[in-house]
Amino acid sequence: PYVWHKDIYIQDEDIVASNREYHAKNIKVGNHVTDQRPQGNVTITNSNITIKADNVVLDKGTRVNLGSILRVDMP
Repeated sequence: PYVWHKDIYIQDEDIVASNREYHAKNIKVGNHVTDQRPQGNVTITNSNITIKADNVVLDKGTRVNLGSILRVDMP
């Protein structure tokens, strides 16, 4: 069971050794994609991340380190 959000902003976050799925209409990832959180890079390390959305923005400040998987599924 997944919760379908209208918008998800991933910012100022270190994702380490994690398996995550994000589901939303719009997903933005980067170091300044919203004013609702502190500015900061998104770093994915030793993780398997899936993003499912109608619209996806991977903006500056997004880093996927070697050994990680970032999968983006858009209809």
